[in-house]
Amino acid sequence: MRYLPGGPQEIANESMNSLSMVKYMITRPDMLPYIRTLWRGDITPFSSLLADKGLTSKGLYQGLDNKNWRITSSNVVQFAIEHSDTRKLRFKSYQGVTFTCDAYATEPGKNGSVVTIYLDGNWFSPKDVLELKDWKTYLYVADEMLPQEIAGGVWAYKCKYVTKLNEAYINSALMNEGDEIGFVYTMFEHDYSKTGYEKYTFDGWGRAYMTVQRMKYSISGTAKAMSSGIRWTEHNGNKTFLTYAQDQMLRRWAKAGEHQLLFGQGTVSIEGDVIMHDLGGNEIMAGDGIANQGDGSLKIPYQKWTLGFLQSIMQQLQLRAGNDGLTEISFLCGQKAFYGFQNLMHEIGVKGLNNAEIEGSGSGKGINQTYTYYELGGVRIIPQWYKYFDNPDRPRNYDEGGVDKNSYSGIFISLGNANNGEKGVELIQLRPTKMGTVSGIDVGGDSMANSIDGSSHHIISQTGIVLRNLEGVAEIYKR
Repeated sequence: MRYLPGGPQEIANESMNSLSMVKYMITRPDMLPYIRTLWRGDITPFSSLLADKGLTSKGLYQGLDNKNWRITSSNVVQFAIEHSDTRKLRFKSYQGVTFTCDAYATEPGKNGSVVTIYLDGNWFSPKDVLELKDWKTYLYVADEMLPQEIAGGVWAYKCKYVTKLNEAYINSALMNEGDEIGFVYTMFEHDYSKTGYEKYTFDGWGRAYMTVQRMKYSISGTAKAMSSGIRWTEHNGNKTFLTYAQDQMLRRWAKAGEHQLLFGQGTVSIEGDVIMHDLGGNEIMAGDGIANQGDGSLKIPYQKWTLGFLQSIMQQLQLRAGNDGLTEISFLCGQKAFYGFQNLMHEIGVKGLNNAEIEGSGSGKGINQTYTYYELGGVRIIPQWYKYFDNPDRPRNYDEGGVDKNSYSGIFISLGNANNGEKGVELIQLRPTKMGTVSGIDVGGDSMANSIDGSSHHIISQTGIVLRNLEGVAEIYKR
């Protein structure tokens, strides 16, 4: 799927509403992985790679029972939306502390206890999942009430630690005054979730990611009466369009969904018990992202890129070929790790310019030393700069030189089959996406749901990821 530079000329005398991508997406749920490819070079490199290689499911539904799938309920990961204009907040001191935990003062969050944190803004909402500066500790906003300003510039959030272990607790060193905290996705109760929550920036709407993931955008009666911009798209010859609001909404969904698929933290214990509940007592069921399934990914520290370091990663991973006979690994990484890997490849494989790297002729010549993949010892590595590792909207963790340590991070994912010959990693979806409108007096008539001069548009959908090769994932980080 791709954006078109303008409206297609061949469409005439047709209702444009029939071509809305959101409506097309609802009738064709298998379109969802391909919508993410609109941002393949920006925020969705992993989802796009899975879509390109056909590592996505088709025909899943509740009650399905065959040799490949047994679907007994719809309790799976779901998705939402996020936009580059998101906000980070910082911990602030309130009455001398940045957090309180009445049950466990020195072990905050233990046994599902409530941790009240104090931040410098009200950007976060109920059901949001927040990440601390280590990028591994997640807090869940368990309160059903919006954050309250308890002092000038200080907002209180009642949270719980996202974990599968009752005895686990939050490292207090991650919650010092001035430490950053950011939004990554949302988790809603499985049944009868009430609503999404809106966030506004200067140019977009946005809202809810979930496991159930939901989202909505609102439009006033006045704005509805004005013409809105349209972005045309094309997929396999089918031309559809997005309104501006839909485009922003789907970008948020894609960004949050990508994070959830890679690094989402589950809330279900090994015994099948749901650990997370909001303050209303509702179960918050969420699945693990690819880095946290099973016992979690391999964690490998490093100082610099060397051939020995790369070979040690390959030796520790369980590598298998896919249906195409290729043994491939996706390497998603921050910019510093991307440059380090590329430099190593040039050191061991590129000894100088050759004619294949020179493009064009005359004064229009250029040198292209960018490669889509590198193959070493029969293993094809596909490096991709995952810009989310370097996103300034996320909490930063600077080293002594002022460089964000997370830029050196990366994750290797084997794309081959599992032992049983099935796809080792697979993007899945159960029920089709649902979309609905809560109309106000801007619609009028007997069908309006409230008296507000505006409407809110909601989308709820389910997506998740299956990792059958549990030894095929490794994370690297700067020591």
